[in-house]
Amino acid sequence: MSARSGQTFVVVGAGLAAGKAVQKLRDSGFDGRIVVFGHEKHLPYERPPMSKGYLMGTEEFESALVHSREWYREHDVDLRLIWSDLLSRGRVRRPSGLFRAGASWLRRWDRW
Repeated sequence: MSARSGQTFVVVGAGLAAGKAVQKLRDSGFDGRIVVFGHEKHLPYERPPMSKGYLMGTEEFESALVHSREWYREHDVDLRLIWSDLLSRGRVRRPSGLFRAGASWLRRWDRW
């Protein structure tokens, strides 16, 4: 990664689309901060394959992941998983570029 641009891109939701979106951002040269807020404790994964192969016992859970934990680390993606409070209560204030994540802190974002 080159020097950071100073921008923060927030992705709310940590499913397949989020995993592919952060990949596209990095592949396109975005060098700012990326923060992914997700509802579940798991890394972004493909739900249909997980629901079939994993639940039938024919595949490991990891086979449904969009990327490994190492990929997110290597691409400097900040994963904030198990954030159901933020996601369910709609604490994003889009015009001001601020949102509340957790009980007491505010973050600024540039794009989402």
